[in-house]
Amino acid sequence: MLSFAEAYDPLWEARVYKDGRKIETVKSIPLYSVINGFWINETGNLEIIIRYKPQDWFERLSNLCYNLHRLHSYPFYDWRREKGDGWAKKIERKLKEVLRRK
Repeated sequence: MLSFAEAYDPLWEARVYKDGRKIETVKSIPLYSVINGFWINETGNLEIIIRYKPQDWFERLSNLCYNLHRLHSYPFYDWRREKGDGWAKKIERKLKEVLRRK
């Protein structure tokens, strides 16, 4: 039993890894009716990552918003570039510099 001294919330989970591979995901259970506990069935040298599930949801939503922003920004950039706008040309030069460095 792995105890986690954080107020009990069923949305906590422990992800168990062995030799770099995910073995199982363990949901939290209330210990002493107050804190989180995780029943780990595996033994040996393990890596255990405790995550709060809403954080995963936030990260996915954040990535989605970022990608949608990029998708909607390109037509605006392209339109300004075709018109010969200095702003778009400056961005293009900077991007080429960054790509050359790699």
